Amino acid sequence: MRGGRRPAPHGRLRVRQGGEAGDDPHAPEGIIDDLYACAVRCATPACASWSSCAYVSLRISYEVDHFGATAKACFPKGAGSGTGANRGALGGWGGDLSTSYAEWRDHADEYAAGYPCCTDYLAKINVSSTVSFKDMLEDIDGYLVGVAVRNDVPINQVMRSHFGGGTNAGHLSRFKDYYNQRHGGSVANVSATARSVLIDVGDDDELGAIRTVAIRMIAGVATMLPGSMPDEKLNPFLDEYADTIQRFVGNENARRLPRIAKNGSEN
Repeated sequence: MRGGRRPAPHGRLRVRQGGEAGDDPHAPEGIIDDLYACAVRCATPACASWSSCAYVSLRISYEVDHFGATAKACFPKGAGSGTGANRGALGGWGGDLSTSYAEWRDHADEYAAGYPCCTDYLAKINVSSTVSFKDMLEDIDGYLVGVAVRNDVPINQVMRSHFGGGTNAGHLSRFKDYYNQRHGGSVANVSATARSVLIDVGDDDELGAIRTVAIRMIAGVATMLPGSMPDEKLNPFLDEYADTIQRFVGNENARRLPRIAKNGSEN
């Protein structure tokens, strides 16, 4: 979900001249607010913009505010476990899934079924939608970085490992890593977790209200919410979301495998 303010390029986590991050890699307050600054400097030191950069592996514009908001959500709350959902999930990919659902309902006259709408609009490069391919990248990177920092990996190390150059850079296997770490490498788990995000957030009534507002802001107050949608209509939408993630993993593997064969290493 879009969000996050643009922080000043200084604070507890400082970025030294030449793109070297340091000083206090485990500082618990403020570090995620400064992630985008660290990401841009560590990945592309010559980049003149603090708010976006030409992304290193796929050559598209990368909005680091969105990435930072996702990482910030995952850092204090985690991102859920198993097929459950929590605020960390809704602050990133789960929020964008909610707006993707809203986009389907906003196009209900054109798309009676969710699967083709998801196919046409979700995570596309040259299609105007609530969740572009770039948004998907930012959600996944934010998850991977936020969870790594939550697990006590120093933030400067995470930034260089994920966004840096070289054959072992994390961004080269981001889809595989996300698919395996968050969903256990199972397309069925992706679909089940997506259902939890849209329907079952446990006892967190406030989180449910936030999700409802996000959907109604796009599709209108009278739109049918996911919890009221019959399974035979909702399930194909969830399945296409899961299939989209799996396709990205397959496409990424197709780029990685020749490199693995040549270098004799995973990346």
